[in-house]
Amino acid sequence: MKYFIALTAPANIRALFWPSINLRRNSKELKSVYQQFLPIRIKETLVRIGGGNDGGYLIPKISANFDGLISPGVGETSKFELEFAQGEIRTILIDASVVKPSNLPKHFLFLPMMVSATDGLDLISINTLVREYFQDSNNLALQMDIEGGEYEILGNLEKSDLQTFGLILVEFHFLEKMRESEGRKRVLAILELLGQEFALVHTHPNNAGGFFVDRFIKYPRVLETTWVRRGLVKATVGKSRLPHPLDEDNEPLMYSLGFPSARGS
Repeated sequence: MKYFIALTAPANIRALFWPSINLRRNSKELKSVYQQFLPIRIKETLVRIGGGNDGGYLIPKISANFDGLISPGVGETSKFELEFAQGEIRTILIDASVVKPSNLPKHFLFLPMMVSATDGLDLISINTLVREYFQDSNNLALQMDIEGGEYEILGNLEKSDLQTFGLILVEFHFLEKMRESEGRKRVLAILELLGQEFALVHTHPNNAGGFFVDRFIKYPRVLETTWVRRGLVKATVGKSRLPHPLDEDNEPLMYSLGFPSARGS
């Protein structure tokens, strides 16, 4: 009897069921963060830049003339940069992990460095890139695919640092870490920062990054996102439908991923 009374005490009942309650809460919050990746619907048409499959991104067809493009994380292809900068837009490619691409146009500059939150040996910050190469510009584009480094770099920027950009393409990696509270906080901080000045106009699951499962829902581990400065696009009522007709799998031979929903993906 004493054992039964002790077991059924309120504190012990909470301890008994807490793991299950905590898991359900984590799942609910995880789903909530993913819903914040749903893009708004805009009047402008989205166009695909950078070709099919990996390396291509959807951006709105707008009349704004961009002054330049900063692109950390070149990787094996620069198809997007070459197509985006056809009008001789000055373009800075930054990547210490690859050799300089051959036959770059004269308005391209390749820096064998890594983008970082601060400057250092072979490290350069976004603010330094803007100050040294685009001092008088106020409508730049930023394309960032740096395998998880986006959290530190964007997390150390202020709202004022982003005001020189009109278009930001950022790939969010390691989203499976959002199963834990700290992982969700890290992603939400970046979404809040970007959301102050920019509208999220497109999201695409990168199937090459794979997925994880939580409560029967498949969640992409990597999401490609397109952000445009508010005022450059006109929002309409509702959310965009995903996938967009121009979306393509990054890796055609791998499992296709849709955006997660309550019914699963």
